[in-house]
Amino acid sequence: MLTWGQQRLSSEDELKRVQMHVYTKPAGFLGRLIGRALRFRIEDFSYIVNRKDGGLVRVEVGANSIVPECEVYQDAVRSERVSLTFSETTRLRRRINTNVLNVARYPVAEFDVESDERDAVKGVLHLHGQSHPIICVKQVVAHDLLVRCPISMSKFNVPSYGIWLGLFSVADEVDVETRISLNALKL
Repeated sequence: MLTWGQQRLSSEDELKRVQMHVYTKPAGFLGRLIGRALRFRIEDFSYIVNRKDGGLVRVEVGANSIVPECEVYQDAVRSERVSLTFSETTRLRRRINTNVLNVARYPVAEFDVESDERDAVKGVLHLHGQSHPIICVKQVVAHDLLVRCPISMSKFNVPSYGIWLGLFSVADEVDVETRISLNALKL
């Protein structure tokens, strides 16, 4: 709900040059050896800003808009390694929406900003019916502002995914990365 003096910027219109991704890492005995680190694209998100000073108030993400994108290298750059097939994308999306995030019960994830400093953004994340404070780190990379938010899924009671008694599983911590073009900051 918007209060007086706030404005909503959506990913469809005003935030076309803003990209949000979720990065996962493999875990488990066999997962660490032959598992795949994956990148998921967030398609539906919006920023709520103050009209007066342009300060960020809240970020809202549609939980059903997380789309599997590709396999990535497990380095600092996280460049694309291999694209996922259509069947892999469909299977992963169904698993995320029904088993992991329970989209029917928790359709929106929200991040309320408490303080926006030069090198970090602090706030409270509301995810999967739980609320916990998190700190996101900001840095400038090339012509982009990069905001990385490490999130421990177990703190938010998000069930971990694993097969074969945990031999292949997904690490508890995921990274939500927002890449904002410096040209887009001149709204």
